[in-house]
Amino acid sequence: MHTKMTHAQSQSDACYDARAVADAAKYVLERLPILDDDRPVIGVILGSGLGSAADRLLAAEGKSLAYTAIPGMPMTHVVGHAGRLVLGRIDGISVAMLQGRVHYYEGHSIAAIEFGTRLLHALGVRTLILTNAAGGIRTGFQPGNLMVISSHLRPLATDCVSRHPELRNVESAVNSGFADARISGMPFMQELLWSEELRHQAHRVKSPLQIHEGVYAM
Repeated sequence: MHTKMTHAQSQSDACYDARAVADAAKYVLERLPILDDDRPVIGVILGSGLGSAADRLLAAEGKSLAYTAIPGMPMTHVVGHAGRLVLGRIDGISVAMLQGRVHYYEGHSIAAIEFGTRLLHALGVRTLILTNAAGGIRTGFQPGNLMVISSHLRPLATDCVSRHPELRNVESAVNSGFADARISGMPFMQELLWSEELRHQAHRVKSPLQIHEGVYAM
């Protein structure tokens, strides 16, 4: 019996292990030559409607590479996601941006979804800013407002624990269905997922946009 498979499903069956990430990083460094002291230290994954942020990097002699050219990189098919890796500098700081990403609702595996983030890490990124577009239920929210995420209702930590056995002794702390106060037994995880320092810095940025802070429901 012949079974048709969607592109997203076929991508989820691909190999996204450490070797694949290393191969992808090696290819990027060959195609977009970067000196060791110029490796990106900050990564930004741009969600729907935010892809134009990478134009600032390109306008300042940045470099770009389409996802289709990067070995193993899952392809994004969401409208508004250009599907490019962009490298450049902002205020003297080396930055890498991903214009778009794949999503679980498209049929991709967790390994495929993580691939872009792991690639950024392999390139040198140690601070990640993840963005997305979403609706808000809080009174006073207006389209175009920004919200800094302080926690999630669905525990991101649960999957992290399942994939990293060394964290299993605190698995019960995240199995209740909420990730905020209930991961107080693992403060390092709280800080890794929702950095208080970065949240404070975001609020200090001068912007004409209203910046809120709140909990994201996934």
